[in-house]
Amino acid sequence: MAGRNIMLVLAALCCPMAALAQAPLAFQCPLQGVSVEYDTGTRSVFGGPDPTDSAICLVRTGTNDRRMLYAFWTLPLSHNDAERSARAGLAQLYPATVGKASSFELFLPRAGGGDDPYRETWRVLRFEPVTVRAGTLNAMVIERVQEGQGTNTFKGTWTRWIDVNSRVVIKQTFELGRGRMPANQQWEATALRVPPPAQPAPRPRG
Repeated sequence: MAGRNIMLVLAALCCPMAALAQAPLAFQCPLQGVSVEYDTGTRSVFGGPDPTDSAICLVRTGTNDRRMLYAFWTLPLSHNDAERSARAGLAQLYPATVGKASSFELFLPRAGGGDDPYRETWRVLRFEPVTVRAGTLNAMVIERVQEGQGTNTFKGTWTRWIDVNSRVVIKQTFELGRGRMPANQQWEATALRVPPPAQPAPRPRG
């Protein structure tokens, strides 16, 4: 028995499990001052949550200021009901646990003008350490499957790794199922800077 226990310990040391145990993770925007650079050449600096809506994150990419719903969709969305559908659907993922999923429908802009209907299915796949050029970070892995409805035949699957500490997306991959390949869908972070936590003010003497 003692020998078996030693072997189990050695196995755990040399070959740690990839998946991480993680308590349910509430949604949080990247904190103010966090910045990330990607291998696409873009750089984003986050401004924390909107003061009036914690589901909307403030971000500046280059010289463009954006308001992003759940740090994903740039607002405003084109169709009147799209923001309501996306907000309600993504809210169901949180607090995030492995296997939690949400499906919803919405209209998104068509390249030639107008809107197309889609069904979105989002799922929390796992928590794991991931190595990108910015470093090795503990991440929540979310899968997004988007499938066109009616005459819209598009189907694509995005996988995103979100740094648990900073809440920044540090990697994305894409797999095309049907339709035309969208541009710039695969990337990873090359640099991630998280400002140190603010120090408490010193107590007055006396």
